[in-house]
Amino acid sequence: MLRIALFSLVTLLISPLSFGATLQSISKKEFEHVFVNKTATSIGTVQSDGNFINIPFSMYMDNHGKIWATLDTNSATDIPKTDEGTYTIGKDGTLYLKWNHWFKSQRLCAHLFNAKDGYLVLGCNNVFQTVFMKNEIASGKTF
Repeated sequence: MLRIALFSLVTLLISPLSFGATLQSISKKEFEHVFVNKTATSIGTVQSDGNFINIPFSMYMDNHGKIWATLDTNSATDIPKTDEGTYTIGKDGTLYLKWNHWFKSQRLCAHLFNAKDGYLVLGCNNVFQTVFMKNEIASGKTF
């Protein structure tokens, strides 16, 4: 009986520790504070239609649901270098966006997760999209 009690106590003490590193997606309020009316530049790997492309991009989101972006490349690709579109932020902080040209103009859905030095972006299907480093987010439209 004492063994069962000790086992239960140890399990209760250890269980919360195992969930301590679980990521929580950012809220709508945090999303607006971090990204709206700012330019954010991604790292050099972006998931696109099941393929990874090693091209950073910069995006600017205004406070009226418009988004603009540019690929940070001079190389010749079949992807338009710039695009614009619309976005909304769900009550739970989920980002919904639609580019005029990129991603075949399909509506996209993503969750952003706050890490120590950046924001991890996962599609709503939990597929990696990109990362925005915190030191690469600046006020205003910088491109």
